[in-house]
Amino acid sequence: MHDRTMTVLSSRETAMRRFLPDTFTILLVCTVILASLLPASGTFADYFGIATDLAIALLFSCMAPACRATWSYPACCTGACISSSC
Repeated sequence: MHDRTMTVLSSRETAMRRFLPDTFTILLVCTVILASLLPASGTFADYFGIATDLAIALLFSCMAPACRATWSYPACCTGACISSSC
């Protein structure tokens, strides 16, 4: 009887873990809350905007080789092929 109880508990724990958010999701929500409570303003906001633009440009430049390896150039540039079925 004891083994069955442990099996039921472990299957319930496994089922509940499926609904828990991962670390990335938790950090993303914390970032949004922090930005809502302490928004950037003044000169800092200007510099932060530039830093954000540079970070996004870096992100897309790092993704460009993967895009060229998997998609055709016109589909990549027009955004015509977004799904993984291409």
